[in-house]
Amino acid sequence: MNKVLDAPLALEQESSVKFLPAFFVDVVDLGEEFKSGELPLHMSYFPPLQTAFDARYADAARRLINPMPPFTATVGKSDYFGDQHDIHVKRIESTPQVMVVHRALVAAMGYLSHDTRYRTPYSPHISVNETDPRINTGDAIEMAGLSIVEKDPRRNTWKVMAKIGLKGEAT
Repeated sequence: MNKVLDAPLALEQESSVKFLPAFFVDVVDLGEEFKSGELPLHMSYFPPLQTAFDARYADAARRLINPMPPFTATVGKSDYFGDQHDIHVKRIESTPQVMVVHRALVAAMGYLSHDTRYRTPYSPHISVNETDPRINTGDAIEMAGLSIVEKDPRRNTWKVMAKIGLKGEAT
């Protein structure tokens, strides 16, 4: 493991600070903020990490993810997640490409504090609004990268802290 990342950073902020690596269906910009509960449609590649974001985490993920080529994912059937089975989701068909990105994030960030029951087994999905017509079973989604968003518990917002592209091998 990279020596810079051997130990999690000391957390001097509130315990509810966290960050999330996710693919956003709509383009999000670096620095863009969203109210809590109003994140755009996204597929979580990894569960929320219960620590403050540090650029070193994105750098570690970027080294593993940038060489991967973009790919197409397919939206699968509807399901319900959560402890109360009340979170409507559309599954993303689990393909080798989706799993490779997930495993890269496990390698880069898996030692950070997170709820492992949401990682094993990994179940790619997009949380959706019941009436949102943009994500339908069978839709193809171009997966060209991911963003890392951090929750600011004081402001109750999420902010885009890093963007990581799937660039493919240099030719």
